[in-house]
Amino acid sequence: MVDYSRRLNLVLAILFAFVSVIAAQAQSSDGQSLGDVARTQRQTKPAAKVIDNDEMTRRGLDHGSVNASFDCDPDCVKHAKAGTSYGNGEFRNATEQQWQDSFAAAVADLAQGDWGQRLSEIREEACRNSGDVDAKRLHALEDEMFTKLRLEARAKNIDEAAAAHPNDAAGAEALRQLRLVRMKQAILDGKVDIIEHSCPAPAKAPVK
Repeated sequence: MVDYSRRLNLVLAILFAFVSVIAAQAQSSDGQSLGDVARTQRQTKPAAKVIDNDEMTRRGLDHGSVNASFDCDPDCVKHAKAGTSYGNGEFRNATEQQWQDSFAAAVADLAQGDWGQRLSEIREEACRNSGDVDAKRLHALEDEMFTKLRLEARAKNIDEAAAAHPNDAAGAEALRQLRLVRMKQAILDGKVDIIEHSCPAPAKAPVK
């Protein structure tokens, strides 16, 4: 009787150990699966630039890869100078050569996108019907253009903290990127201002 009880206890102990091992393996497998899922989600998460492009498309801000004519005449240059001459801005300690380099890069970038087309639309709306302008529509066009500029700048993930130390390579590149964004903003601001002040005066009604 004692031998039978011992054998029963031994069988139960072996069975319990086997079940414990199986349960531990199952739990480990579940944990590994969850970890794999988390890693997959992180790896497939869209980058900031993709999100920004999708957002521009959703908002109707992406006009496609239109390469319209874009230039910056002397009046435009004057506005760009004024817009980048703030004492505490990105161009505070810039040399004339650095300003010229930033200006050339900004014009080249703007010439590659749909900015010329956008400015044409703004000009058409601003000068429509010789002063009978739908201000709401005009402001919407301007807001769309500058929103696109902000989204593009955000997609670059510029390290503004690094730009405060331009003596190293990372800081110099960050400052260059900040100056490029500010220059493009100043050029487009100037273009819009010139457009709004260059529309033909409304025709006067004939004197009866």
